[in-house]
Amino acid sequence: MKLVYSKKTEPKYETLKKNKKTLTEEERKQVVDAGAVWHHGPNGEETPAVWKAEVDGNSWYVCNTHRAYDCKPTLKGAIKAYDFIETTASSEKVIKLAGRKRIRDRGINWKEAYHEKSQGLKKRYDKDIGGNSYMRYEGHDFTTDSDYFIIIGPALNKEMKKRFFSGIKKLPDDPKAKVYAPSGEYFHNIISAFSHASEKWALPFPKGTPEYTLADLANIEIARHIKG
Repeated sequence: MKLVYSKKTEPKYETLKKNKKTLTEEERKQVVDAGAVWHHGPNGEETPAVWKAEVDGNSWYVCNTHRAYDCKPTLKGAIKAYDFIETTASSEKVIKLAGRKRIRDRGINWKEAYHEKSQGLKKRYDKDIGGNSYMRYEGHDFTTDSDYFIIIGPALNKEMKKRFFSGIKKLPDDPKAKVYAPSGEYFHNIISAFSHASEKWALPFPKGTPEYTLADLANIEIARHIKG
């Protein structure tokens, strides 16, 4: 079992496994709500992709495939590691490639792509706010044979405040599987949201994007959850 990223302070995997503990209901809810789940069986049954261990009085949160794992001192850290560790499931070569390359360095060609739900949001926000106020992209990562999507647009943060969101998520291999909301950051203007995507995932900055700010969201109805 390969450790994807080490700070040389983590217990060995065998030690973690021997000291495995059950997630609390709140912890489990955080994991599932974030979409950090594995799908099993013909019906795609979901189980949390993060588990907990207590070693020498310290809690560790682990996300693993059958080939690799990542270990973090916080639940939030393990959840964030999910999108990356998920790409290491296919082969040893994938571990070596993805383990050393950030998403921005994987040569992904991002193209605008919308489905039924996101197309509706695109039309509404373009009408109520203006062009390029909501954008969705998809791209294929050939180093892991995985597809990702990026969303940039209006959203509500945890405090239910209006912001501009910039986030990414790996699309499930099964096209019929549920697509979870992307993970990302919130900003006070859309230029910062696009800049974040450009820096993190090498998304080309769209030309002619207006400098939308929170003032442009004042009278806009925004859904509580970001749709994939």
